[in-house]
Amino acid sequence: MKQFIKILFLLLITLGGYLVYHISEKPTNIFPFPYILDKTKIKDSVKAQNSDVLIIGDRMALNLNVVMESMVKESSPGFSQKLKIYNWGVENEGLHRTLKKLKSLKTVPELVIYHGASQEFFEKKFYLAERDNLNKNLKKYGDRKIMSSILFYPPLSKYFYSYDEYMILGERPIEDIRELPAVKKQIQLAMSYKIFQGELEELLRLSKAKRFKLFLMTVPLNLNIPPKETCINSISPTLSKEHQRLEKMIKEGKTKEAFSELNKLGQSVPENARNYFLLGLSLKSMGKFQEARAVLEQGTAFDCFSWRGNIIFNNIIRNTAYLKNIPLIDFDQIVNQHFGHKQLFKNEIFPLHELYKLVVEKLAKKINRFYKD
Repeated sequence: MKQFIKILFLLLITLGGYLVYHISEKPTNIFPFPYILDKTKIKDSVKAQNSDVLIIGDRMALNLNVVMESMVKESSPGFSQKLKIYNWGVENEGLHRTLKKLKSLKTVPELVIYHGASQEFFEKKFYLAERDNLNKNLKKYGDRKIMSSILFYPPLSKYFYSYDEYMILGERPIEDIRELPAVKKQIQLAMSYKIFQGELEELLRLSKAKRFKLFLMTVPLNLNIPPKETCINSISPTLSKEHQRLEKMIKEGKTKEAFSELNKLGQSVPENARNYFLLGLSLKSMGKFQEARAVLEQGTAFDCFSWRGNIIFNNIIRNTAYLKNIPLIDFDQIVNQHFGHKQLFKNEIFPLHELYKLVVEKLAKKINRFYKD
């Protein structure tokens, strides 16, 4: 009996040690992120800290440099000195890395503007096999009692959240060049949206903790660009031929007939990006620009090649701004309210300079008002 108790005791110590080690390896997070990012490349943190206004995000933020001089000038009336606006945007930077950079700052400027969500798929940051674990963890995240416990003592997240394998991210983002089958691609998209929502909520928590005002911006979407890839599980040789025929009809001016057929096809292939694009194209050809815009925006969500932002990312930003009372500069609305009436983009991604001037007018007024209030 004594020998049995001794063995049992040793087993318990071993098991306890394993559990302590296993739990200690887990990250502490309010939101159940399926990745671990210990460090990221950080440049010009002193300039970021010493600015009055800090712009963060990916290539969308970076491209605001084209109107930076105007932004400073139009934001500064009524002040003895021009406001210091620093652009910390970085090409290919997902929100997870932007958050890591912000957390590294000793002090954060009073006003931060986030303009990203166009390159969230550049880097692989989770395993698709963790989908079920992500969903289970999200249920816990939504449980008020569990969340109250985690907010009171964040290390408790190690006990509540669990993944079989966390994605370990390096100091620099590495481009994800995988070609996923359609079903796996759709899993990736669904998981990415949930994680982005969590990252945006983390940004809001950080704004409260570090006491800075946050402005959010949507991504202008070039709706004249066809989908780069239609998910293969929503196409067939017959459907492809139908789309070729219907596109030819639109070009020949038979838009009403094409619209009718595309509308019927859309009911049988509701996730086909090509069908959305041709349907929107037919509406545009009929002069129904706002209806076309709505359809084409929906179609951006079903592009199986993740090369830019889309309507879902924009709506996550809009809804978060609305629910949390965060000032929103709806750049997509500023641009696409003119859809169908004139050229809006200089290339696939960035709007014309004149539209950047429009967004600066709205943004500068908000910045000026913030510092005067």
